[in-house]
Amino acid sequence: MLCLCPDHHVLLDEGTVTINDDLVAIDLPTGEPIGPLRRVARHRLELRHLAYHRELWATPTPSGPTAST
Repeated sequence: MLCLCPDHHVLLDEGTVTINDDLVAIDLPTGEPIGPLRRVARHRLELRHLAYHRELWATPTPSGPTAST
């Protein structure tokens, strides 16, 4: 489970921000780290879901990953 503020939630949804396996948020346009996430032990987080998000936004289309060509 990720608990994000509304602003970061939108950035994650739009592919502007992603999270690496070390749980560091990355600004995709610049490639710069934003900072580490705080982890709560009882909130389960599977790295495969973060990897899927990174893969989804690795080569986005102009209208996002679900745009048809």
